[in-house]
Amino acid sequence: MDVTGADYTYFANIDPVEIELAFVKKIKEFWPRPVMEVFERDEDGVEIFFAKDAEMDFGFATSGYSLNEDGEGCFMFYCRKFSLLQCEALLKNVTAPDEIKDIDDYSSTLVLNNIWEYTLVLPGLKEESDFVLRVHQSFMDLLAVS
Repeated sequence: MDVTGADYTYFANIDPVEIELAFVKKIKEFWPRPVMEVFERDEDGVEIFFAKDAEMDFGFATSGYSLNEDGEGCFMFYCRKFSLLQCEALLKNVTAPDEIKDIDDYSSTLVLNNIWEYTLVLPGLKEESDFVLRVHQSFMDLLAVS
């Protein structure tokens, strides 16, 4: 099977337990009884696979992260902890804090301690699918609120 899905990755210092519980609750708003499989869980992260139902779960073996005829598809949520993350970054489109919102793009070094990397593997691009956009926005709402 070819590699499928679109990865969206974010870094936050928000406890994954609260994110995970709230995210599952949001998913159940449009998939009341999803199939959820926890592939891994420990103090440094979690991987959870989501399918709408057993039929979609079974179909994953042949179709991977792709949209079905109803415009929906399986997806994965995972996070992992880094005790130290240091990277060079080009800061663009800064949304907070207000003091640096309206400055030009600039290079910077980020040094973050005890940070969580959150990744969604979605069945398409958010710009091309209402379903993908809805799942993505459900997750982003949690990062903004927390």
